[in-house]
Amino acid sequence: MRRVELDGEQLELIADWADVQLRDALASLEPFQREAVIRRVVLEESYRAIAADLRCSEQVVRKMSYPGCDPEGHVRPHPHSPV
Repeated sequence: MRRVELDGEQLELIADWADVQLRDALASLEPFQREAVIRRVVLEESYRAIAADLRCSEQVVRKMSYPGCDPEGHVRPHPHSPV
């Protein structure tokens, strides 16, 4: 497979698309889950610190900060999966 070279404009379009996708994904979460995801994934806070602030168990934070979970902590199928 040959290497694909992207120019600056193409890279900017990809970055813009990814930014919109991330914003849409975060907006689709319940506030509690959105906070857990941002704090864990973006700010790299510990599960323990987040759980203490949100007054829940670390296990709840682990479930809620996993991007593949719905607000109840159940694993969602990937949007492009055949299921």
